[in-house]
Amino acid sequence: MDLSFPIFMDTIKVISKRTDFRPHHFILMNNHYHLIGSTPQANLYKFMQIFQTTVSQAINNATNRTNHIFGSRYGATIVMSEYHLTNVIRYLYQNPVRANITNDPLRYPYSSLKYYLTSEWPHYGFYMDSYLENLSERSRLKNLEELCKAKLIENEYLCIKKNLRKKFF
Repeated sequence: MDLSFPIFMDTIKVISKRTDFRPHHFILMNNHYHLIGSTPQANLYKFMQIFQTTVSQAINNATNRTNHIFGSRYGATIVMSEYHLTNVIRYLYQNPVRANITNDPLRYPYSSLKYYLTSEWPHYGFYMDSYLENLSERSRLKNLEELCKAKLIENEYLCIKKNLRKKFF
């Protein structure tokens, strides 16, 4: 994963500029990734097609592989409210905690969270989502940190996971 993360981050930055996709949050796990973003031109399919093809080719070239990187088509859900967005953000950054990789999502190295906490997010091509944008600069980092550390109880986790399989949440 050490090799894959820079490839994912560089590809997100380059392809999002080409397609006007606005990435907000990202996490790379051993066998999947989560990406929260917005598409002013309603062209998510275009971003995802180019993104996944480019990532696959780059990883295959770097590792001398010829196999598929992604096992199936991506799943997309439209998040309809800021309340649901905060839950999806929690779900995303809690993935390594749920997988028993770390106890603290702030210490997981393969996510966009570290860029938000160090204010390097613009350099990597990330955009503030509506939740973060509505917070003052002073409270933004504190609220994001608290939100990500708020552990999901089993019912919350299962409910969010179920809703993310729908087209709208």
